[in-house]
Amino acid sequence: MYKQTVLKLVTQTVKIETHSGDLGGSGVEIEYKGYVAKILFSPETDSFRGEVLGGEDLIAFHLSDPKEALVVMQQVIESYLQQMAFNEGV
Repeated sequence: MYKQTVLKLVTQTVKIETHSGDLGGSGVEIEYKGYVAKILFSPETDSFRGEVLGGEDLIAFHLSDPKEALVVMQQVIESYLQQMAFNEGV
């Protein structure tokens, strides 16, 4: 059974720092269904990168607009959960 759907800002950090390769540094963290993602700006791609923290699987996504982060993370997590459910049924 899934937890109640929760979509909220965990950290309201307004400063988005550039990074090189890893997700260290400041950024925005968002949560959906118990999964927390960190969103940072990537100067290499001139876009924003999100990565779900603390999981066994790498779940990452890219955005051109940080305002899309909540919706994109929701879609990515839903897709991941559907794939996990399918894998359990195989």
